[in-house]
Amino acid sequence: MDFCAADESIKTLEEQLRVWKQDEIKDETSIHIWETTRRIGKEKHYFTIEYRSIYDSIMKSLGFFFLIHDKTEEFIKYENEKYRATHDQLTGLYNKEYFYEVVENMLLENKNEDYNIIVTDVKNFKIVNDVFGVSEGDELLKKIADITRKFGGSYCVYARLTGDRFALCIPRSRYSEEALLACYSSADAFIENSSFKTHIHIGVYRVTDRNLKVSVMCDHAMLAIRTIKDSFRSRVAYYKTELRESFIGDHRIISEFETAINNQHFLPYIQPQISANGCIRGGEVLVRWIHPVDGMIRPDKFIKILEQTGLISRLDRYMWEAACAQLKKWDDMGYKKSYLSVNISQKDFYLLDVYNVITSLIYKYGIDPSRLHLEVTESAIMDDPATHLQLIARLRKRGFIVEIDDFGSGYSSLNMLKDMDADVLKIDMGFLQNTSNPAKSTTILKMIIALAKSLDMQIITEGVEKLEQVEFLSRFGCDIFQGFYFAKPMPVEDFETQYLNKRFRMK
Repeated sequence: MDFCAADESIKTLEEQLRVWKQDEIKDETSIHIWETTRRIGKEKHYFTIEYRSIYDSIMKSLGFFFLIHDKTEEFIKYENEKYRATHDQLTGLYNKEYFYEVVENMLLENKNEDYNIIVTDVKNFKIVNDVFGVSEGDELLKKIADITRKFGGSYCVYARLTGDRFALCIPRSRYSEEALLACYSSADAFIENSSFKTHIHIGVYRVTDRNLKVSVMCDHAMLAIRTIKDSFRSRVAYYKTELRESFIGDHRIISEFETAINNQHFLPYIQPQISANGCIRGGEVLVRWIHPVDGMIRPDKFIKILEQTGLISRLDRYMWEAACAQLKKWDDMGYKKSYLSVNISQKDFYLLDVYNVITSLIYKYGIDPSRLHLEVTESAIMDDPATHLQLIARLRKRGFIVEIDDFGSGYSSLNMLKDMDADVLKIDMGFLQNTSNPAKSTTILKMIIALAKSLDMQIITEGVEKLEQVEFLSRFGCDIFQGFYFAKPMPVEDFETQYLNKRFRMK
């Protein structure tokens, strides 16, 4: 820097040197070095000042001098590099690593203050990039960053963790769910000239254990978001200890699945299907996981997880083969009229060559395809109706009996009935039980049964728990019944002993 540009500058410098010498040098040491900042004009400068005393040959002080190094350029460069290393370049918020560090220090320094960790996630953000372009997606992220700053104010720490995921740490005394929702709802209609709405899900972790890593705290908040799932009504969810236990349980199911398959821990259970006159017609194959340590694990504990991961197709194929092997065994025992029903999941249509897998199993075990009934739900078919209906038609042509399961649970049931050739219609008793208008439900049920009969379809009613229900439905023409009134799902051995080729006595 040119300090001699003007007399005024020299005068200012001389005055400043006297101040520095007076303020900073307190002893007779010959060398002193310190750093300081001073304004020169309107600019702030960063200096390293070195003071040195001058002595003659007999160490008599002759005077002193200053060495002044203007480090402003170096300092600015360092600060810029530090900023890039600690901040997200798009939004200007802290990056993930620096957020963790700052929050950790904040929790250590303010032990009497309670905090919340908040994580936000944009639902279906990929759609924004795919439909509206990356630049529009970036603008949305900047908007969310601005909203995050606005909500928290100067007493919070903010970060963009990854992609469309943001986090902030806020004193609990400053937290308001109402204010939180009000802020983030402003991003809903951010994309101009579009009917597309942005939905931001929010997870909150109330900091109770300060020994946890901040990254784990953020993970807890994300676990809370998972509970919102596909809801458009709920936006905010709070972490509970049970969520972590559930998460660990989910991972355990996935990690132990392969072993369970290989060691035959998944067993077929059969729930009898019985005609109105008490004849045992067959049964539905339902899976049970017999864990070597935990005992029986109910299907509601693992089926959804396997569906989410795609492992359900592996399990379904396993159960199809178990059913075919059982039918072959009954053939050898002389019971050649009983059938078994198996389920085809939605994922099976995408992850398996359903036709070739099922027909090859029939060929392998040498059984009549009509004895293996295939249950499909409306939702599984309607995901890709043209392709799936064609497949169903091929299976029926090959000789398989096709059942429409959970009829009436969707909104396109009649339309599907029009387009899909099926042999059996399965109705759940919940159709009558879960209603505020039983009279109207009864009328609709009568019409469904009559319609199925006119289409030459059998009717199976599942969920039957009382004799009165059997008698009631029999009058309307229901053919076959399934439910706890007759029996719960049971091991194959119990089914063979108690029901195979026998009659059920109506009480």
